[in-house]
Amino acid sequence: MSFDNDRPPPERLERTAFERSAEIATIELHRDLSLSQHTDIQSASGIQLSAEIVDGDGEILRLQFLRQDLAYQLVVNQSIISPIRALPCELLSEIFALVLESESSERPGLSDAERDRLRRNERWVHNPPFTCVCTLWRHTALATPALWTAIQIEYGSRMHEKPQLMKEFVGRSSGMPLYVHVREQDRTRWSTREHSTSETLFMLARLSQHRWRSLRLLGRVSLRAPLDLPLLERLDVKGSRELYSNLFRNTPRLRAVAIEWIDLPAEQIPFWPSITDIRLDCAMLDEEEIIAVHRVLYLHRQMLRHLTLPDTVPFLDVDDEDAIPIDPYEMPSLLSLDVGGFTYSILHLISTPTLAHLTVRNASSRNNNAGVFDDVLADGFIATGYLRSLTLVGVEFDTLERICAILEGLPGLERLEISESPLTAPRVEHLVLQDEFLQWLVVDSGKSMHLPNIVALLLVFRDPTLILESTHGLLREIKYSRSMARAVNGVWVKQLKELDTNVQGSSWPAAGYSSFC
Repeated sequence: MSFDNDRPPPERLERTAFERSAEIATIELHRDLSLSQHTDIQSASGIQLSAEIVDGDGEILRLQFLRQDLAYQLVVNQSIISPIRALPCELLSEIFALVLESESSERPGLSDAERDRLRRNERWVHNPPFTCVCTLWRHTALATPALWTAIQIEYGSRMHEKPQLMKEFVGRSSGMPLYVHVREQDRTRWSTREHSTSETLFMLARLSQHRWRSLRLLGRVSLRAPLDLPLLERLDVKGSRELYSNLFRNTPRLRAVAIEWIDLPAEQIPFWPSITDIRLDCAMLDEEEIIAVHRVLYLHRQMLRHLTLPDTVPFLDVDDEDAIPIDPYEMPSLLSLDVGGFTYSILHLISTPTLAHLTVRNASSRNNNAGVFDDVLADGFIATGYLRSLTLVGVEFDTLERICAILEGLPGLERLEISESPLTAPRVEHLVLQDEFLQWLVVDSGKSMHLPNIVALLLVFRDPTLILESTHGLLREIKYSRSMARAVNGVWVKQLKELDTNVQGSSWPAAGYSSFC
């Protein structure tokens, strides 16, 4: 058997070898392409990563700048708010108390729309604005009983319909003495709003009347029954036609009373044994009212130390022959007296051996009181040796000699205030602060000495814009001639420590007119 016959033909072998070579070449080509593509992919990926790294670095830089800016803003904000945020609660409480003290207890008259809003909101107390700033401030305020001792009941209050809320508010003061202020707006007619205000006051009295230290009633307020006020020290009643004094008889610590006379019978005035300060506002100046005033003064004449009788009708004409006959009486403890207008005539009826401070307002020739002062001094009702302070506001005198003679009769006078009110008569001869009077006040060794004990002089001119240069010069002479204590013509002259006027540049010391205007 021959094997040569079984071998493929040469053409077939060559074709097979060619096919194998082609396959090998194809495999090699595919392998080279895969490596190239892989290299390209890696290169593109590297470029993308580099770009992302650059973007990331830029974002990091932006965030760093933002962080620095925010840190700066934080420092600025902390520098602004840190002083108050760093304060302890105790000091915050003191600041809150000062804020409340600076607020006036007198609120301006409300319009009808404002009263309606208050009634709708049923507000009966004044919540300080600082309680709404933040939680810390509110908690601090609520934990400070002294901030809640003042209770103000406004016109039309309906808080008696919410007793639980009233108890909560009263409880904030933690048993401290209370200062109650009730304000009515309508004095001419009775209304349901006034009734609701009285109801609120009555409920408040049931809850806390044993803690009231001060009570102020403005307007037409009525009470159902007498009050038990063992701590009450001050009572102020104004404009009420239905308040009778027997409602306030149980007041053993009452020291100061202020009453405006409106239909209050004289027999209704009780005797308060501890009273030392009385203010009586005259409304009608008729015989009944004058008798009532004198009854109050007579009842309390022994203990009374301070008396104020303002006149709401300063220029009422009163004839001497119509004067009401009242026997004079002595007030042995009276230290200060403030009278105005027609009430000036009371100086004829009281003896004040210890009076140290006297203020007279709006006594002019138009109400026949211009000459009362010197008559009183001549009659000896005022012990002139004790009088240390004299204030004359809008008081007219017929002649300069009269006012000079009056002042000469006050050897112990240390403080003198003369104010020419714009309400005084326009006649120049009735004005006190003229050049002749200022010359009289100058200390001069070549003339008689006047008012050697004066240490405070306050002069308010009627129109400072019309002051002459001669007046400026006399004010300077007064200041320098009394600038030091010395003996003049054998009389010891005290140093003038205070000269205040409403004339620019003439006050001494520099505090000036603002301290008393």
